[in-house]
Amino acid sequence: MTVKVLKLFDKGKLHPLTSNLREQTFNEPEFAAKNIPLDRFDRYLENFTKYPVVDETGLKGRYDINFKWQFEDKNSFSRELKKLGLLLNSEEREIEV
Repeated sequence: MTVKVLKLFDKGKLHPLTSNLREQTFNEPEFAAKNIPLDRFDRYLENFTKYPVVDETGLKGRYDINFKWQFEDKNSFSRELKKLGLLLNSEEREIEV
């Protein structure tokens, strides 16, 4: 099955949480959150890729994430992921649906 695989290429770009405050804003092309596990961001990505997202970052813990891309610019999605030190690639995997 085709899936999108989330991989880490630069751990220094993804910011560990800055406080114990938990908040999240989801407004279509914008995802801003504090103190969340990465799997919440994975679910957000699935909304726009139309494929299951398999997280192979190996990251545990909680993070602050600011991700804002533009619908009209198809390259902005990948460009913004790279700012977080992440890549999202299409690959074939056996997964449970």
